[in-house]
Amino acid sequence: MNPSSSICIEHLPNEILVPILKACASPSLSSVCGRWYHLLANEVMPSLYKQIGKVHVPQGDVNEQALALDRIYNLEEELSRTAKVNAIFRQIFYFSPLAFTFRIRI
Repeated sequence: MNPSSSICIEHLPNEILVPILKACASPSLSSVCGRWYHLLANEVMPSLYKQIGKVHVPQGDVNEQALALDRIYNLEEELSRTAKVNAIFRQIFYFSPLAFTFRIRI
């Protein structure tokens, strides 16, 4: 097909138009996904990160907890809380219980 040619919507076959119209009639999936992403990134993950910190350093302040998590899980300081939670869960589910226990004691 010639890249400079264009097709008007009126010339599209019904097999293509019907699914497009059905999709437009319902709420946008990208809008829903965007709202879920915003909720996870801004509310759920930071709260989960704080709770993980409290598990490891129950009496410490937020800074002590963050430093402990960075050390235990070898996290880069610059990572967002969401990225840190993702990295923590990857490591937890990757390690065997014995390897993880050994790593915490280091």
